[in-house]
Amino acid sequence: MTKRKGLGDGGKTLKQMLEEDRRLLKETGCYAGITKPHVLKDDPIKAELFHSRIMSSLIAGRETCKQVSGSPYVREVAELCMGLYTPEGDSVIQSTGIQVHVKLMGDNITWMIENNYEEDGGDTRWGSLPGQ
Repeated sequence: MTKRKGLGDGGKTLKQMLEEDRRLLKETGCYAGITKPHVLKDDPIKAELFHSRIMSSLIAGRETCKQVSGSPYVREVAELCMGLYTPEGDSVIQSTGIQVHVKLMGDNITWMIENNYEEDGGDTRWGSLPGQ
């Protein structure tokens, strides 16, 4: 079996990206080693417009999911939340909804990385994935 190239810069695997992210946080005390968020400083209006557009998209997606859901709990209680995450499992932005899901979704992504899901997704109910 040939080893697949990672999806990160230069072919880094998710596990390598997660380790680098943790190392940079430990060394700098800042997320991904970003000590000066220049985009926010250089053009705060552009950054806010980008944020509001992404947030609006997530909220619209959440509302659509709510309407097409077969679960009465999702439809009536709105027990769902949408989020955008980094490949390492860090939350970038999330929709309105039950916010405890935000941490749990990121934890699930990180758990899958740590348990080698990039290399082996495990046994699936639907058989092998295309191309395997």
